[in-house]
Amino acid sequence: MKLIKTAIAMAALLTASVGALAGTSVANAIPAGNVLLSDDSAERWIDVNNNGLLDIGDKLRGIVTINQSGSAPATLIGGNTAYNELTAIFQTVVTAMTPAGSGRFDYTFAADPAFAAEFASKGATAGTVGLFFEDSANDFRRANCGAGGTAGTYADCEATATGGTLWASFGLSGGFWTAAGAAGVPSAGASLPLTTPLGQFSIGMNFITNNTGFTWNKVKCVDLTTFAISVVDFCGQGSIIASGRDIGDSTGPYEIFDDVNFTANRVPEPASIALVGLALLGLGATARRSKKQ
Repeated sequence: MKLIKTAIAMAALLTASVGALAGTSVANAIPAGNVLLSDDSAERWIDVNNNGLLDIGDKLRGIVTINQSGSAPATLIGGNTAYNELTAIFQTVVTAMTPAGSGRFDYTFAADPAFAAEFASKGATAGTVGLFFEDSANDFRRANCGAGGTAGTYADCEATATGGTLWASFGLSGGFWTAAGAAGVPSAGASLPLTTPLGQFSIGMNFITNNTGFTWNKVKCVDLTTFAISVVDFCGQGSIIASGRDIGDSTGPYEIFDDVNFTANRVPEPASIALVGLALLGLGATARRSKKQ
């Protein structure tokens, strides 16, 4: 057992050395096995029928940055770290809603064809609900998006999330996107104190394009509205919270912020497995020499 533990430690050191040579790629910050990715994000409500209620046919569009990978301790990504930033833009359309009391609703969302058309040049195809980008600019903002740190517009903020190269695109085929007990008037988040809870959401999504450099195992994901379990590539669960925009808690266009964690399971690279094997062989040879002596 001691030899095995030592071999694993040696392999980890070797893997870290190989990763260090690769520079600041996000890939170097994502461990093999179970992965927890934490974010900062923001959403805006597109009231298609202009009736003041988030209902069927309305859209939610948002931006995301993954700022942590792993846990205990987490590896920080983007911003002022040594790693590139991993950012995303998404858009969904409401396909179903059920009253949940006190002006709250349970929602079901789908991919919006208009989003795929708008971002076709960035790699979106039919069914795309979100695009993730790896970018060395490290310029993501969900507030203070304008020139000189001014509040800026949605377009200003989105520009900080859509630079770089396509890391992955995701769709909802075989998965889901739902919200439980969510505020029927998301714009209320502008005038509520920062982090006021406005509902929960859950996302089960699958790769359309995988440029991550890794293979991923499927993970189980719970739909918080039905408690049904789906098996997907990436599972996201989190909270919808107020931005407090109108009372000075944020200086940007968004009325809603999100706090979400994505879970996934990265398959170890063959090189890493080979390093473990080499380490075991080396320890075996050392043990045999010790016995002969």
